[in-house]
Amino acid sequence: MVPKALKSIALACPGQGIWPQGCLYHLRKHESLFRDSLDCLDETIGSSFSKFLLDQSSTQNESWNLSTANAQPAILSSTYILLDIFKKLHGIDLASSSSTTHLLGHSLGEYTAITLAKVISLEDGLNLVRRRGLLMEEFAKSTADRKWEMHVLVFRPAAFDLVLRKVTEAGLLACVNNETQLSISGELKRILLLLSDLNTPKKTILKQAVLPVEIPFHNSVLTEVEEELLKVRPVSGSPIKPVVCNIDGVSASEDLLEKTIRATSRPVQWKKSMDHLCSLHTDTVINIGPGSAVDSINSRFKIKNLPMKNEEDMKSLAKLLSGAD
Repeated sequence: MVPKALKSIALACPGQGIWPQGCLYHLRKHESLFRDSLDCLDETIGSSFSKFLLDQSSTQNESWNLSTANAQPAILSSTYILLDIFKKLHGIDLASSSSTTHLLGHSLGEYTAITLAKVISLEDGLNLVRRRGLLMEEFAKSTADRKWEMHVLVFRPAAFDLVLRKVTEAGLLACVNNETQLSISGELKRILLLLSDLNTPKKTILKQAVLPVEIPFHNSVLTEVEEELLKVRPVSGSPIKPVVCNIDGVSASEDLLEKTIRATSRPVQWKKSMDHLCSLHTDTVINIGPGSAVDSINSRFKIKNLPMKNEEDMKSLAKLLSGAD
């Protein structure tokens, strides 16, 4: 029998924000199970790209890791591969399982979600996020005279409405993660003015972190990147499961690729997405893929969270799912 707490599952895929080199190192003994996906990755990028995912040497390639054009296909492919390994080791196709009702992904993770939902192929997904990363880097170079930053803001739940209103009015809202956390992106001078406003006369922001990026993710200035992606979008199909979209926090089965691309210059509505799942009585979210940011964000919602990062996570999940299809 499937445990009651795992009868309605959503699969959540991570966005950018990890050091991608070596993110599959801990699974290298199973390389034969996912060599075809690594070959697809190398052929799509046109280089021996996959070697970085399996390499955890003491010498880290900082320039490679900090490139968003590298991080995006690295994270999509490693998340895809984790789910594929789980299927091959434990005989459970989690994306197709009757227990799984929805997929979703945070920012970049939505491209992974629509790939897992078979809206687009792995090759098309990798091509698209590689192009997305390159366009973002080109934007940053072309606007090098402007200082772009991205910050995560943490505050008390009681301050949520105030912070959301002021961040939105400033045109800096990038992600609404949960009731205690937003991220903002834009020009540094505007960010500093906003932070001063939020902390005057009393301190509203309890903690903030500056992310190591030079691109204003999910800011309206990226509309040009969005339009270029729409020009090269591949043919897409219908999903095997509905996807909860970043752009509005609602599940959908139509126009998913366009909605994913349109979110490039618009805020990630993650809180609305998770609240939507809760309203549908989803009992469990499985956070697939490298990094722990999505796990931390999701811990603020009244829904069971399970990780799938490594072989031990897979064993525990397979045990819980025993009896499922």
